[in-house]
Amino acid sequence: MAALLEVTRGLTILSEAFLAGRRLATAELANELRLADLTGPAAYGYGITGELSATSDYTGPQAWSEALHSAGFHGVRYHVRHDPRSDLVGVAWFGRAGRLARPPAGHSQPLPAELLLAAAPFGIRLADNLPAEP
Repeated sequence: MAALLEVTRGLTILSEAFLAGRRLATAELANELRLADLTGPAAYGYGITGELSATSDYTGPQAWSEALHSAGFHGVRYHVRHDPRSDLVGVAWFGRAGRLARPPAGHSQPLPAELLLAAAPFGIRLADNLPAEP
C-alpha cells in the first residue's frame, strides 16, 4: 500500500493503462542494511519530526540522508508521505541516483487485485469502476 500511495501521489482514479505499467517488486539484498529509524520516538531527540517525511521540498531530507550516510547508515526507515494517517512505513537505501545496473535479486508481479481493493478507503479506484451518473 505504501508503494501504491507513493507512486500515485494523490491520484484517486487510476486507468488500466496506468496500472499496466506498474509492477509490485520484492528484492533480497546481498547484505543487511543498517537503517536509521525516523519513525520512532527516539528520532525526536535528534531533531526529527513528521515534517521530514511530509515535505515536498527534498532539501532537508537530502541533508539528513547525507549526514546519516556519513554516520554509517545504509538507509532510512520513514513514514510514507502520502499516507494521511502516517501509519505506513517505507525504506529507502542510500546509493547513486538512477537505475541500478544490476537490480537486487527478487521478483515482480502485476499489482494484485487485493491491493487495489485495500486502496478503496483512500478513495483510489479504477476508472472503469466509476459510479453511473444520475
